[in-house]
Amino acid sequence: MDGTLPNLALMKLAAFERERGNVPVLQRVPDEMTRYASVIFTKNRSRVEFWQRTYGFQAGGSGWDLTTNLPDEIEQMRPDYALYGVDYAMGYLSRGCIRNCSFCLVPKKEGYLRQVASIDDLVRPDCEKLMLLDNNLTALPNAIDVLGELADRKLKVCFTQGLDIRLITPGIAQALAKVAYRSTNWTRKQLYFAFDDIKSEKAVRRGIGILLGAGIDPDTLAFYVLVGFDSTFAEDVERCEILRSYGVRPYVMRYRKTPKLNALARWANAAEGMWRKMPFEKYSRKKRLKLTDCPRLF
Repeated sequence: MDGTLPNLALMKLAAFERERGNVPVLQRVPDEMTRYASVIFTKNRSRVEFWQRTYGFQAGGSGWDLTTNLPDEIEQMRPDYALYGVDYAMGYLSRGCIRNCSFCLVPKKEGYLRQVASIDDLVRPDCEKLMLLDNNLTALPNAIDVLGELADRKLKVCFTQGLDIRLITPGIAQALAKVAYRSTNWTRKQLYFAFDDIKSEKAVRRGIGILLGAGIDPDTLAFYVLVGFDSTFAEDVERCEILRSYGVRPYVMRYRKTPKLNALARWANAAEGMWRKMPFEKYSRKKRLKLTDCPRLF
C-alpha cells in the first residue's frame, strides 16, 4: 500500500502461494481477488481499513500493527523475486537494534539486536547484488567478519537502512572500504548513515573522520537527517551544514511538514545537488524565503 522498495513479506507470501499452485500478482489497488496487503506507514491505516472491510484481505506491516508476523514456515522461505521483477537479493542478517530512539518502531517491533541469518541464506545464485535491510548491522559483535565476507565474495551490497556512524571504528571502516557498496538504485557507490540529533555531533564528526581516514570518498557518504522531531529549525539546518562542510550529502527526512522544513528538504534532496552549490542560508535568500530563525552559520 505504500513504500518504495520491494516488500519482503509480500515476496515471501508470493513464494508460499506459488508452492500451493497459485499465481501471485502484485497490485497497488486491491480488488475482490486480493489476499494480502502490507502497509508501512500508520498514516495509511484508515485507507487500508476501508479496503479491508470491502475485500476482506489479510493486512500486516508496521503501519498496521507491531505484532502481526509471518508464520515461521513462510518467514524462512526464499522470496519470490519475480513478484517485483528485481535482479537483486534482499533480506535481514540481523533484526532489532541496540538503540531505543523515541521516533523509531524497531525496538518495539523487533526487540534487541540479534543475528537471524547468514549471507548464504540471502544471496541468489543468479546475481551478485544484495540489499540488506538490517537496522544496525554495525552493532553486531562480528560486524567486521560479516563485512569481510561480503567483500571476499565480491558482492555488490546496498546498506539501505543505514549504518550507525557512532559505532564506526578504524577496523569497521577498513572493512567497509573493501566492500562494493552501492546506492539503492545500484548506479553508484553509496554508504548510508544517520544524523538525527545535534547531540551526536561529536560522534558524527569522529565517524566521518575515521571513514575518510580509511580512504572512503566523502562523495560516497550520505546521511539521513531527521528534521522536525524534538529539534529546532536552527539545529536542523546546523546538522545539514556540518555534513556539507565535509562534502557529505545530507538527505532530509521530514517528521512533519512545514514551509521551512519543506524548503530545507528541497535544498538538501534536490537532484541537481543544490546543497553542494551553496549553503542553505544563501539558498533561502536566493529563493526569498522568510526564515527568520535560520542562524547565520558563516
